[in-house]
Amino acid sequence: MPIMLALLLLAGMAHANALNARPAQRPRRASTGYSFADKAALKAAADLWMSDGALASRLTTFTGTDTAPMWHNGKVHFLSDNTPNHRLGLFRLDDDDHTLRYASDLYDLREPCAGPGGIIFREGSKLKILNDNDEIETIDIALSGARPGLAPRRIDATPYLVQVRPGPTGREVVAEAYGDLFTVPLGDGVSRNLTNTSHAAERSGAWSPNGAWIAHTSDQSGEYELELIRPDGSESRRLSQGSSGWWTGIWWHPESTHLAAANHMGELILFDIEDGTSTLLATDAQASTPEVAFSPNGQHMAWSSFQPHRLRRAIAFHDLGTGVTQPLTFGDRDEHAPCFVDGGRQLAFVASHAFAPVYAGGASDSTWIYPDREVLMLTTLTSDHSPLTAPVMDRESWEADAGALDPTGIWEGTLTGLLGAGLSEDEGALELQLWRDENGTLTGSIRTPMQTVALPQVEFDASTGHMRTSYGFRDIEIVVQGKLAEGQLSGDWEVTGMGIGGQWSTIAEDQSDSASERHPAAGVWNLTLQGLSAMGFPTDEAPVALEVIADGSNLEASFMAMGQDAEVEDLRYEDGILEGTVMATGMEIQLEANLFGDEAEGVWIIPEVAEGEFFGSRAPQSEDDPVELESMVNDDLVVGTDEMVLDLEGVLARARHLNVPAGNISTLVGAGNHIHLVWSTVVEPEQPPLHVTIDPYDMDAEVNFHGPALLLDPLADGSGLLRTTPEGWDLFDAMSMQEEPVLVEGLFLDLEPREAWRQMIIDAWRLFRDTFYVENMHAVDWDAALDEALIMLDDCGDREDVARVIREMIAELNVGHAYYLSGGWGMFDRGAQEPPRDAVGFLGVDWVYEQDHWTVEKVVQPEPGFQAQHHPLEDAGVRVQAGDRLLAVNGRPLGSDRSPWAALVGTVGFGIEATFEREGNTFDIMVTPIGSESELRHAAWIDTNRKKVHEATDGRVGYIYVRNTGIEGQTDLVSQFFAEMHREALIIDERWNGGGQIPTRFIELLNRQPVSWWARRHGDDWRSPSDGHFGPKCMLINGLAGSGGDMFPWLFRRSNLGPLIGTRTWGGLVGITGGPALLDGAAVAVPTFGIYEADGTWAVEGHGVAPDLEVIDDPVALWNGQDLQLEAGINAMMEALRTNPPRNPPRPIAPDRSGSGAAPEDQ
Repeated sequence: MPIMLALLLLAGMAHANALNARPAQRPRRASTGYSFADKAALKAAADLWMSDGALASRLTTFTGTDTAPMWHNGKVHFLSDNTPNHRLGLFRLDDDDHTLRYASDLYDLREPCAGPGGIIFREGSKLKILNDNDEIETIDIALSGARPGLAPRRIDATPYLVQVRPGPTGREVVAEAYGDLFTVPLGDGVSRNLTNTSHAAERSGAWSPNGAWIAHTSDQSGEYELELIRPDGSESRRLSQGSSGWWTGIWWHPESTHLAAANHMGELILFDIEDGTSTLLATDAQASTPEVAFSPNGQHMAWSSFQPHRLRRAIAFHDLGTGVTQPLTFGDRDEHAPCFVDGGRQLAFVASHAFAPVYAGGASDSTWIYPDREVLMLTTLTSDHSPLTAPVMDRESWEADAGALDPTGIWEGTLTGLLGAGLSEDEGALELQLWRDENGTLTGSIRTPMQTVALPQVEFDASTGHMRTSYGFRDIEIVVQGKLAEGQLSGDWEVTGMGIGGQWSTIAEDQSDSASERHPAAGVWNLTLQGLSAMGFPTDEAPVALEVIADGSNLEASFMAMGQDAEVEDLRYEDGILEGTVMATGMEIQLEANLFGDEAEGVWIIPEVAEGEFFGSRAPQSEDDPVELESMVNDDLVVGTDEMVLDLEGVLARARHLNVPAGNISTLVGAGNHIHLVWSTVVEPEQPPLHVTIDPYDMDAEVNFHGPALLLDPLADGSGLLRTTPEGWDLFDAMSMQEEPVLVEGLFLDLEPREAWRQMIIDAWRLFRDTFYVENMHAVDWDAALDEALIMLDDCGDREDVARVIREMIAELNVGHAYYLSGGWGMFDRGAQEPPRDAVGFLGVDWVYEQDHWTVEKVVQPEPGFQAQHHPLEDAGVRVQAGDRLLAVNGRPLGSDRSPWAALVGTVGFGIEATFEREGNTFDIMVTPIGSESELRHAAWIDTNRKKVHEATDGRVGYIYVRNTGIEGQTDLVSQFFAEMHREALIIDERWNGGGQIPTRFIELLNRQPVSWWARRHGDDWRSPSDGHFGPKCMLINGLAGSGGDMFPWLFRRSNLGPLIGTRTWGGLVGITGGPALLDGAAVAVPTFGIYEADGTWAVEGHGVAPDLEVIDDPVALWNGQDLQLEAGINAMMEALRTNPPRNPPRPIAPDRSGSGAAPEDQ
């Protein structure tokens, strides 16, 4: 009986090492709906062949798919989509005719299998059989017993964790897992499931700055709408109405009064939380998600978005009070990622201003690139702000004469101008305490109705009585100046650059009595912490304030640093020693102070992190009116900026670079006194993205690197941020610059499997409906496709059945690149994987069992100059060769019951001792097996073809194989091109090309035309370009080359580089850009862009690129090592060299320049 073979199966066996399993290889017709696991069975327009081992005959020639050949009743049966509705039906081959035996109106036929009794297959959720009487029957199967896959159950959704975002202070996070939202305390407490809905998906939780709401998206209504829910789940409300599509970003207004959101169409919409109204602010020209920032006072917004008809982003500025939007930048340098600084008076952003070329180098490669072009910029938004690079003037100082005016002491009085700062009264109490430290420096503290802060240094002229000081509060600067005269200290104050200020006046207080009565520990202790450099701080010291309040023997205390305070717990005093624990954000600091009157010294400890010392003194203080430190969140203080004068005209002119290395910069956020960002470089591709901080108030500040990070999410109180890292999540404290891991676990939910499966099917359908590259869905009734899928849902018994249903549904669109991804988007970028412990090791050898021994048939050894993978046997002391017998591995013998593969289980990466025998002599070698031989065999296959070409053409024609249009194929092309470009002609082989990027650079390399030649007195003359090939070329193509493998020959033909030889390519030239995952992490890939030509017609997709010379590989010839397509390429190039060989121009006679200028023919 002849053997029935499918062409692509034979091709795959003969060229298995040339195939690349990248996801870009797709089925020829998406109506088959096959996923990654299935695609090898139905790639391209598969035809059926029959062979008896000596000859082969082609049975089918349909341009669509013919597949799954089977014998039944002495006839060949197969599946084909050559049906009236183009669904896979069951056909019988009758001589030269194809008889349709059965087809479905709704579904493709699946999983056919021939055996005793007939051919069984699946139609939708039903099993049917073509019996021995050539009749179609439905097989009724009743399953008895429990079906645990359908049972409701409680599951831990932690493995399905998608997103974690912080609460306002970092005490809790909101997590998204399996379509539910959870609040998770980072300290004591338990996780809370806020939604617990199997039938719906809640996504993208974002906590409001005031902590009152968690915004998110939900499809409870049937479409994804923006909704709000209380953190305890007690109340929820819908914010958007009538949405259709996906929300891709949520940003809260700092006062929680508004919310900005972006959708899949690139629309940026502002929602009013109180009245529910919405305003469309902008639409991104690339339908990308804008990068959005609110000013700290909530009066302004800025965002970056792509501009129409140019792949450049620009920043827009929006006034929430007036509703006016105006451009801030214009996209000339791709400005993006705005971030407000200094209370909204400055703006940081990213722009492409760094242009440092990297040259390929070498005499034969003139390629250059400009990588890492982005830099961090800072500009002022107000006309009254001092220039960022204003010069600083140093002045001589002198000591005050003895007996001069002395400002030390406690000064009490009033200050005015508080209405402008947002307070309800214009006048309030003021207490100013001034003293000199151990170095004689005048320092102190100031208490107002707005805040209490330490004054690190006070300038005072002892001869005139003039004083001046300034301090930072949150992200603003307050300047205080005055004069001491006649027992009064008075003057004025102002907020720099904001037009806010007033007057103040104080008189000295007699503190002798009160000081003697206070508790030994009570008062404000101004301390200097030492040892901070060990925690990554740029300086080793920092000033802090510790205020201790005594009520009898009871003590309370607050700790202040960097303008923010923290409570002190477990405070106790005994025998001159004060101890307590500072509860700072993300850490606990243990303090132990020895008090000596008004002096203090001691140690601070952050357990298992760092420790150091401190010293300082107690400020003079009135017991009658103790100081109260400013709270971290003061709802009574709203610093107005009504008088801030914006000057947006000069924004770019005032912009300056901050000292962040040029690279790729994203995710700008403000926290503490620093800008935080994610930085990466393409120059070092192995370097992961890094978290970088820089002080924007110091133009000379240097950056600090804080380890890998992917995303940065600031806390609303400004004390830190939540980082997404390659390892998970952590909480980064902006004061200590230290991180604490965030452990998210215990995310339990009640799962109703069929409800969740229904939601996932609808989500997959909805993703295609909303993001497919053409709105008409290829004229497919997409609503009907969902209905058909939901019919099958009733018969789904497990999750894999649901996957089959989704595949069936998306296959209806008859398009390439439409996949179901069981492992989610991570299937595209898994990188190098550690081999399992029981993985089989390989030695790069073909084995054969003969004469009772395992014998080396061949060592798979590519040419050294082209070898990409190190051969494991190259390090052996004795070179293994064909005919050597492997007797034992690690002393254990091999035989008919123990193969080399069995002996090498679990040896990948570990040295072994292999015992060989050659001509009666035994020898041992030490060798380290490798986990895969694919690169060795791939390179060896290329070497075989290259040698065939060289030998057949006497070295005149070169050969280049390009496996895909990704990084591997790019490397194939470049490495082989420069090795072969000296030959007169080139064969470019892109068969089985797995696709990747659009290969315009590939064609640019192959299409360089001769421009000039350069005469040299010694050595060869030069030609320009030096890295071009100017002779004839051809390209080999086949039906298993697709995506970028379609585009490569399409561009080759458009550039008139030479003939295409082989068979028509796959025809899948649409592209994918990612999207949301399904509830359990699986995903569907939606084609979001498709190619069309300059004449306004669609190209390639659904058809492929046809050859100029069709050459079909005969399966038997291919099996026997004869490559008919390669032979045709050789013949075509030899004919081209015969008829039109490349020629260099004759070198002209040396010029005669004895006269004036050049000869007429040289002008």
